[in-house]
Amino acid sequence: MKLYDFIFCDDIRHEQNNKLSLMGLYSDRIIIQSNRMVSIKWPISIPLALLLRFQIYTKDEKPDGFELEYFINKKLIANVHGKINEAKIDIATFNLTVKNLGMPVEPGKLGFTVKLLKKNKFLYSETKEEAIEILHKAMEA
Repeated sequence: MKLYDFIFCDDIRHEQNNKLSLMGLYSDRIIIQSNRMVSIKWPISIPLALLLRFQIYTKDEKPDGFELEYFINKKLIANVHGKINEAKIDIATFNLTVKNLGMPVEPGKLGFTVKLLKKNKFLYSETKEEAIEILHKAMEA
């Protein structure tokens, strides 16, 4: 098994015919803009979704659960866990979508660790320490 891609965005919608719509895609950074006259008290809460795409090999067991830890500058900020519908995993790939309506962020490097499980036994784990950068930009009033 291998994590071969991940995308951060504002929202992920599950459409008909097994399609996904990604809203507000981010590249390598998230820029939080504010007015110079307003002081921001960090962390702030933002909606943040993550699409993880995995390659699964024929010898691999199909996971039935996941754990996802988010951290900024190597400090844990959130932990999400859930179930995976094994029936939706095809032979070669599968997607895991995680939506967080209130992710507590601050400027720095946002990373994550994803763990895939089968009956609470770890099958796979991967860490991306600097997956995306969060920047603050103060704008003129």
